[in-house]
Amino acid sequence: MKDAERTLIDRVIAGDLGAMDELFRAYAPPVFRFALHRLRNHDDAEDLTQEVFIRVMLNLSSFRGESTLLTWIFGIAHFLVLREQHGKHRRLELMSLDKLAQLGRMAEVPSPERADASRALERCARVLEQDVSASQRRIFRMMVLENGSMRSISAELGIGTGAVKSSVRNTRRILSRRAERRTRS
Repeated sequence: MKDAERTLIDRVIAGDLGAMDELFRAYAPPVFRFALHRLRNHDDAEDLTQEVFIRVMLNLSSFRGESTLLTWIFGIAHFLVLREQHGKHRRLELMSLDKLAQLGRMAEVPSPERADASRALERCARVLEQDVSASQRRIFRMMVLENGSMRSISAELGIGTGAVKSSVRNTRRILSRRAERRTRS
């Protein structure tokens, strides 16, 4: 391991925010390109890159230096890509909340479809109320129902875009898990 790499790692472990930013800027672009190539979806690649670096920050102290830092980070990225690909094959194709809301508002939609959309929205609202924190709920509503951008939500709430992405992703996971449980029962 190079001395500069070891110094950077030590600074990150010590909690140096500048070092964390430096690490992200140096290693995120190749991780994103890898994820984009494998997942073929820009948003999924962004989410995965974010998750990789959350794991990197949480586990960097366990990095033993037996490989380069980039190789270790790519190992995490590879694992998460495989998990994502495996999950996509098992995951139910869910209609977006925007689409459901649109169906619920459309007068020309036949009533059985309107009723199904309404029930789905009610279930989502119950899950959001019961299983998601107030701040996650607010971020999710701003993003999904109000069509807010990561940057605008970040600026309005005074939090980083990474926190916004993480919150939205976690909320979507909760909704997805509840939907999967419901279809199994």
